[in-house]
Amino acid sequence: MRSFPMLAELEASRSTLAENGRGVAVVGTVDGNAPDVGATPRKWWQWFLIYPAIGVAVLGAVPSLVELVTSYRIGVPFGHSADAQGQRRLWESNFECLQKAVFSSITNRFQVEIGSVVCPSGDVLLRCNRPGWQAPHLRWVSWNDVVGSENQEKVSWLNALGRPARAEGSSGFIHTQVAVVCTRWVGNGLLLQRLAGPYGCFDQVINTYNGFVVSSRPAPCAPC
Repeated sequence: MRSFPMLAELEASRSTLAENGRGVAVVGTVDGNAPDVGATPRKWWQWFLIYPAIGVAVLGAVPSLVELVTSYRIGVPFGHSADAQGQRRLWESNFECLQKAVFSSITNRFQVEIGSVVCPSGDVLLRCNRPGWQAPHLRWVSWNDVVGSENQEKVSWLNALGRPARAEGSSGFIHTQVAVVCTRWVGNGLLLQRLAGPYGCFDQVINTYNGFVVSSRPAPCAPC
């Protein structure tokens, strides 16, 4: 029969005395009684036998450590990695929709601009900008998060969002459109969009985890 050294040591430590530098101390007992407070384990795993709370604390810290590493790796604040990865998945699943998309934007009298693209999946990409921001911020609103999976509701939702917006002169709203010329991935989580607006074409690189535009520059109005 194959032997397991750790199991053998475990059984021995639960029924025998272990010596330390100060004398003799009880590591464990077979009758279930509490060990001597002066016990000093010889092996690292024996600490978990004497102090189960240590094991509970270590196991409880694992999710936090995973979140810390994941958040650092994708460059988002601690606790936001799940949302960031969800945003990245929406960019990927709606990639074809964005190839020739048109942002229908409305700017109010405070110069706050909100544009949107509605994809066949029902997912909506919002493009927001306001005075003081160095670049727009983009964020997906998932169809599943808003409405659910009922087909009839989905048709009504898409029809409502697909209606052209109107510029109301009395309320101070200005309606503009920005068309996507082309889209391509340029790095881990980075997406390049070439846009054609009222003042020409420009390239913007988007961090698909947090929706921030990391760079923007003029570009030719040609496929990228």
